[in-house]
Amino acid sequence: MLKSFSQNMIIRGMLKKIEVKYGI
Repeated sequence: MLKSFSQNMIIRGMLKKIEVKYGI
């Protein structure tokens, strides 16, 4: 549970960076 939660946060962080980078 905790492991999947931390992975989800990492994925969200990566998506946020991509959104900022490409202005989606």
